[in-house]
Amino acid sequence: MDQALLNALQTAADRIPEIPAERQYWFIRTNGGDYYQDFFESKSIGIGFNLVTLADVNKAFADKSDPYGQLHAAVYKRYNTDATGKAAGLIWRFLKEIKPGDVVVMPSSSSNKLAFGEVTDGAPFEVVTLTTDDNVIFRKRRSVNWISEKDWYDLDSNAYRAFASPQALTQITAYGDYLDREMYALYTKGGETHVRLDIRTVGGIDGDDYFDMGHSLLSLCREFRREVALQDKGNKIEVRSNVQSPGIFEFITHAPVVASFLASALTVAIFGGHIKAEKLGIDIGTDGLLKGISNFMMEAKKRQLLEDLRGNLKAMDAHVAADIVLRLTGASPSSPSAPPNISPPSSAPASPPVLLPPTDPAT
Repeated sequence: MDQALLNALQTAADRIPEIPAERQYWFIRTNGGDYYQDFFESKSIGIGFNLVTLADVNKAFADKSDPYGQLHAAVYKRYNTDATGKAAGLIWRFLKEIKPGDVVVMPSSSSNKLAFGEVTDGAPFEVVTLTTDDNVIFRKRRSVNWISEKDWYDLDSNAYRAFASPQALTQITAYGDYLDREMYALYTKGGETHVRLDIRTVGGIDGDDYFDMGHSLLSLCREFRREVALQDKGNKIEVRSNVQSPGIFEFITHAPVVASFLASALTVAIFGGHIKAEKLGIDIGTDGLLKGISNFMMEAKKRQLLEDLRGNLKAMDAHVAADIVLRLTGASPSSPSAPPNISPPSSAPASPPVLLPPTDPAT
């Protein structure tokens, strides 16, 4: 193999984002979807019980001997209801247990859409308003970098149970593996590198295409590993699939350079050496890694495997996500907290808004 191509694959592998294995995952509700757009555009999440101010909370937390007890007392002072324990628990989880780097998922109205984001390391803050009405705004906030937004029916069905809880804030870390691949199509976690292939066929997948695709792709990868002498067991590839229609294939390897080859081979098979703007909202030319992969597969045996793979992928309406292409070609940073965003909301402000609704007579 051309050393320049191997170097390009290694460089691409170095750009694959690494997700901390210890991070937590949370499902936060949005008052029946009323605050979904506010949270999304302000790049934040929030909770209610507005009468308990952030100043009240910080004062309670300053008591090192019993911060939760002090928080409970602060909530009771403001509300004096049977909901005191529930409110104190919610505020504690929101401000103490959610850590920078954790993932949050929030639903829109009727859960038609879900937004996935990563909590930033910014300090909690309080939105300035003239009302404390929970039905107008949630004031206590955490900053979030939104990574992706998905329609409910585009999600892996394995993730559905994560969103069943009626609670305002629920830890869903048990579903982290499913949520990771909703946010990233190419990433490393716990020493394993994952490559996601999206299948959009509706109405069933032809068995020949299903098995022939795997054979062609893994045969090409076998040729690659042979040429660069990556033959040990640690470089083998695991395949997982959820092939309902639509569905996904997931290729997992302990060798990031093998993952970068797999992702590059899929990209070339689907798009060729030039990724057109109308396909992914980007335009990447024929030079560099993808061109090198195209040339690598021009040998007669590999060319036939590539053509077979291309036909199978087309028949299954297979797609690679934009972040795969951008990571491979260096058009996107490697940090998981700075993912590619091909079409961000045009109205999203740089910081949370200051909302000044009409004065509430009750305040």
